[in-house]
Amino acid sequence: MDNSPVLEPLFDFKDESISVSQLNKLAKTLLENNMPIFWIKGEVSGLKIYNHAYFDLKDDAGKIACVIFAKTLALQTVKLDNGLQIEVRGRVTLYSQTGSYQINIERIRIVGLGELWESYQRLLNKLKIEGLFDASFKQSIPQFPKTVGVITSKDGSVVRDIITTLRRRAPSVKIIVYNTAVQGRDAGMQIAKTIKTANLRNEAEVLIVCRGGGNMQDLWCFNEEVVAREVFIGHIPLISAVGHETDTTIIDFVADLRAPTPTAAAEMVAKSHTEWIMMLRKLNHSLVQQINLILNNKQQQVDLCCSQLKLLNPFNQLGEKYSKVGAYSLRLRNGFKYVLKNKVQYLSHLGKQLGLLNPANILERGYAIVKNSSGDIVYTGKNLNNNEQIEIVFASDKINATVNIKTNS
Repeated sequence: MDNSPVLEPLFDFKDESISVSQLNKLAKTLLENNMPIFWIKGEVSGLKIYNHAYFDLKDDAGKIACVIFAKTLALQTVKLDNGLQIEVRGRVTLYSQTGSYQINIERIRIVGLGELWESYQRLLNKLKIEGLFDASFKQSIPQFPKTVGVITSKDGSVVRDIITTLRRRAPSVKIIVYNTAVQGRDAGMQIAKTIKTANLRNEAEVLIVCRGGGNMQDLWCFNEEVVAREVFIGHIPLISAVGHETDTTIIDFVADLRAPTPTAAAEMVAKSHTEWIMMLRKLNHSLVQQINLILNNKQQQVDLCCSQLKLLNPFNQLGEKYSKVGAYSLRLRNGFKYVLKNKVQYLSHLGKQLGLLNPANILERGYAIVKNSSGDIVYTGKNLNNNEQIEIVFASDKINATVNIKTNS
């Protein structure tokens, strides 16, 4: 026997029509009054946390929106992350303005990591070990690209945003759009082929691979190994701009540069007028400093050379020698005067001493010199004989005499 509750109609439909809002209210009442609170299992996708947390709970065949309000979120011990397999307990509610329904979550418990997340981690570790993420392989992004290649869907809003940004910031830059699917089963293979084609055609100086935001499943094509390897072997510098800033895919690690958004990628390759002015001023300042440094060094070298040339100049050397000769001559003259003065003083001194010893001066004091007949000076009477002729010398004259008396003392 069927014990299912019998739902009484809220409206008498008959042939009358109802409004959309009435239908949504009817569905809300039927859904919330008849759906019990139960546990639901699935994988977290598209997680966004503000005061409240919003994400999709999905499996292989479908997904449903979920919300955890701030007070309930603060009580949870499970740290939410994309790819996490969880079980949630909550009430199914319907937002009547849009007709969409969601689960208002009260509790969360972990089941395990989802298959996608596990696959992501395995490939991430594999490529990291192989060195595809090493900074040594990263190419520099050109500062003045004349041609920019954009790899994305030509029908999406992202390509329009990039073109608008490039046209506004750098109108002279040529833009080539390489169309490819950016979501779906074979999107990864298409992206890899498009990257290869862009490198073979070699038209652009830098490539931007981009698409808008989405959950992990939406962005999965950028996590495929074939895409990562094609990015790695490409010779044209590549910027990854997939999803929002919080979205991280494997292509971000292999790319030469990662931009937080597609618009940011366009700004990176096409600097604004203000940025160019600031860069030119900085380069000008640096150039002036370098020139001044070079000029100062060269001036010092010139001064040194002039100094050396001055020393080696024959005229300067002759002048220097002449100055030295003059100095030596002056010193010699002064030296002769000093020596002559000393000699004069010395001679004067000797003259005085000689004067003191001069016999004539002694004779002036009353003394006399006695000489024998041979003309020798007689120092004592013992050397004279009686009747010997002698000469007596006085200061002014001399006389001859005969010794006639000899006494012995």
